[in-house]
Amino acid sequence: ANEFNPTVDAGFYKPASLGDYVFNDKNRDGIQNASDTPIRGVLVTLYQNGSAVATTTTDATGLYSFTGLTPGAANVYQVGFAKPAGLEATSANVGFDGLDSDADPITGLSQTLTLTSGENNTSVDAGFYQPTAGLGDYVFEDKNANGIQDAGDVPIPGVLVSLYSNGSAVGTTTTDANGLYSFTGLTPGVSYTVGFGKPAGFMPTLANVLSSTAGDAGDSDADPVTGLTGPYSLSANEFNPTVDAGFYKPASIGDYVFNDTNKDGIQNSGDSPIPGVLVTLYLNGSAVATTTTNGSGLYSFTGLTPGAANVYQVGFTPPANFSSTSANVGFDGLDSDADPVTGLTQTLTLTSGENNTSVDAG
Repeated sequence: ANEFNPTVDAGFYKPASLGDYVFNDKNRDGIQNASDTPIRGVLVTLYQNGSAVATTTTDATGLYSFTGLTPGAANVYQVGFAKPAGLEATSANVGFDGLDSDADPITGLSQTLTLTSGENNTSVDAGFYQPTAGLGDYVFEDKNANGIQDAGDVPIPGVLVSLYSNGSAVGTTTTDANGLYSFTGLTPGVSYTVGFGKPAGFMPTLANVLSSTAGDAGDSDADPVTGLTGPYSLSANEFNPTVDAGFYKPASIGDYVFNDTNKDGIQNSGDSPIPGVLVTLYLNGSAVATTTTNGSGLYSFTGLTPGAANVYQVGFTPPANFSSTSANVGFDGLDSDADPVTGLTQTLTLTSGENNTSVDAG
């Protein structure tokens, strides 16, 4: 009798909620910036104590939410974000929680969190980006025309480089002062080819001969006829720095056939030119061209390929009533180089752009 029991209580809580935003992280910094845009249709999964309990998708503005959630330490939530097709997860937890991405780039899961009564946590975001790829690299003067980037080779600036996909040009650039170029922002998995414009006064070198030291990174990849490389398909975030092109300047040989009046094998002031002399050019032992000396006793062979693989000799046919003088008796620019018996000079090789005007005959 007269008892009052003050222990008959009732507790209530307000359901909680969480969300918020999935965005295209265009600069890949893991932060929502003004230029970033929403991604609609992303599958979002809610986990409670390790088990999936609900799913939703982001709306046209990139937003999602889970409502009616039970607060308290006994209810541990995580949010999982499915990676949209063709996109990659950006960096996670790099800044202010309301603006950064919370999805682990590997698992797609946010950090764990608990809620209080009536809480609406709108800081659980995820950023994704369009992975890109790139390629480059170097255009060089191939001094010995061997198709390899050697120590003596130099860059060629200002070369037009075009990027093609499915036969259509999708980009152009020019090499810088160091002979370098690059194309970035390319789509992974797409097939690309690179075309190199021939610089004025140059010819394309050999392609795909593979450097013994640097492999594909050290050779030229441009077909000498088309100027195009083979196709390249790039992986996400790959940059291929092996797409190079080499060019050389054609070389030339000459120079003078003279009447050696004192038979000393040297061009002296009293000597005179001999016009109309037949001159033959040999490449690696085979005759490849002929010419005759002009009225000044001069001749030349132009458009020649430099390099150790191209060994030249010049043969002189003695004119009627003449005999060959002594050979190689003095300064090479003034003496006679034709062997008195064979009429042939010594063998010689040329470098890119070289004009050898020391091959004379008396």
